[in-house]
Amino acid sequence: MAESIVFGIIFGLGFYLFFCFVQFKICEKFGVGSLFECCIPIYNIVLLCRCADISGWNVLWYIFAGAFSQGKLQVIGVFITIAITVVLWGRIAERMGRSFWQYGLGSAFLLGIPVLVLAFGPARPHVAGAMQGGARERDDYAIPDPIYKPLPTYDPPVPAGPSSLAVGQSTVSIYCYMGELKGNTIPVPSQGIVIGRDPAQCQIMLSSNELSRTHASIMIDRGNPRSIILRDMQSTNGTFQLVQDSRQKSRWERVTGSVVLGPGKCFRIGKGVAEFEVR
Repeated sequence: MAESIVFGIIFGLGFYLFFCFVQFKICEKFGVGSLFECCIPIYNIVLLCRCADISGWNVLWYIFAGAFSQGKLQVIGVFITIAITVVLWGRIAERMGRSFWQYGLGSAFLLGIPVLVLAFGPARPHVAGAMQGGARERDDYAIPDPIYKPLPTYDPPVPAGPSSLAVGQSTVSIYCYMGELKGNTIPVPSQGIVIGRDPAQCQIMLSSNELSRTHASIMIDRGNPRSIILRDMQSTNGTFQLVQDSRQKSRWERVTGSVVLGPGKCFRIGKGVAEFEVR
């Protein structure tokens, strides 16, 4: 009896850790969470909701369904579990260029086999690239040539001279090491860049609903063309720079107004939507 209980515990723990690893492989493709975070109960479902670009509060449907796991209302709990599973995995599959219904229903009724295909297969999230670049898969981590629109001038005009930048010329780039554009190096033109969700105003568009329509802007620092001026455009979830405190420990500090960042400095859009390094 005792041996069967121990075996059951070990088997259950092993199955759960395998599920966490599979989930991590999917989250890794979206640049969301870590392996440790994917092992935290309930929170790991919240991470999947972020991959699906739906509210993390949807995890409450699973908790709500658990309340009907026994008794005459058990069928309601089963229906809720199936419905939210179809929506969750269907949305994730859809964002990876796969069929919503095939992968959504398959994940609910085929013992999670479609989930393994998403985790270990070649599918990658579709990325909204630079303006008019359109959505494309990130299999090659390439970004279309962006079409930039000039931004409003925030600083006093600088007289034209030998050191002035030509329109469209870039002397500094930003490298995305976490998030939807992971692996892309994006040049910053003299006109600057706006990051957000509005295709009419932004040159870099991300799909997360944590972003404001116009979230942050990036301009080349005319005093030092190898640096950028990062400005938060009164976003809801903030723009952050990576700083070191007196104990040389790194932490994220919210940007109020604008800040100058040189090569090697990092900044974050929203609460972990994307992270960039100045190069």
